[in-house]
Formats: sequence, structure tokens, C-alpha cells
Amino acid sequence: MLLRGWIPGFVVALSCLLTATAQDARFIRLRNSTVTTPPAPNSKARAAAVTAGKPPVSGLFLIQLEGPLSAEHRETLQSKRLRLLNPVPDDSFVCHLDAASTAEIRAIPFVRWLGEYQPEWRMDRRLTAAMAAEPQIPRNIRLLLRPQTPPGALISALRQFSAFSTGPATILRLPATRC
Repeated sequence: MLLRGWIPGFVVALSCLLTATAQDARFIRLRNSTVTTPPAPNSKARAAAVTAGKPPVSGLFLIQLEGPLSAEHRETLQSKRLRLLNPVPDDSFVCHLDAASTAEIRAIPFVRWLGEYQPEWRMDRRLTAAMAAEPQIPRNIRLLLRPQTPPGALISALRQFSAFSTGPATILRLPATRC
């Protein structure tokens, strides 16, 4: 008899918890996938992360803000060595960090989430599927580069590909394992 009253109460409590968690989650909708972002940490957790003192990083990241970007937000992010590159739906951007502290950026109150821009999110699904199905066939691809990409960084990135020359042009092959 006692169990009958407990089970419905448990079900109601669980559904309230799941509903609250689902409402706290947000998404970054990319062309090739959807990234689920957790709720922003509280101010105490943000402060603790800053004091952890992780080394600065450089590279491409995704950032999601709590709301629309303002001029003040843009200035704050730029002061932390973060440059916004491309907008993405849901108050998000592809951005570049240049020897920046991810902990300091995550500690900014209007920043909901910051994470590395994963390689699998960057490459078009059709290219990935075609290369996995027929890895030996050369493909023409377009690379999207930042205008400020240093030549050394570009050369370093291109060395990951195999290349062969066809007269005045060099053809790069992307190994299927990089998809």
C-alpha cells in the first residue's frame, strides 16, 4: 500500500527533473551535426576554473553566448584574444583563439559554452562519405581559410595530406582516416 503512493511521486519528480534538464540544454546547429551545450556554470564554478591556471591555447573554437551579440560583448571577447569568424545559429560563432585562456573566456557571464571546433564538424558529410567509400579516387575540394592564416601554419596543415604533382599544379589527397 505504501509503495503505490511512492511510485507516482517518484515518476512526477523524475519527469520534472528531466524537463528542467531538457530546458537548460541548448544546441549549436552546424551544417554537419548538432552540438548539445550544457547549462552555463554558476559564477563560483567559473571563478574556480580561472584560478586553475591552464595554459593559453590557439586554434578554432565554437562559442555560444547566452543571447545575441552586442558591441560590448564583441569588445570583451576581443580583449581576451578571441576573434569571431562566422556566425552559427543559436547565438553561436566559429571563432579563433590566439594564445587565449579558455578559462577566462568561459568565466565571462554572457558566455554559455566554449569548445574546440572538432574536425568532424568541419568537413562536409558528402565528402566524408565519398572518401570513405572510394578513398583512392582524387577529389577536388575547396578549403576555407582565414585571411590571416600565417603561411607557416598553412604549410604545416597541408603537410598532413599526401601530394603529387601534375605539372604546374600540386594535388593534395586527404587520407580517409582524416574524415
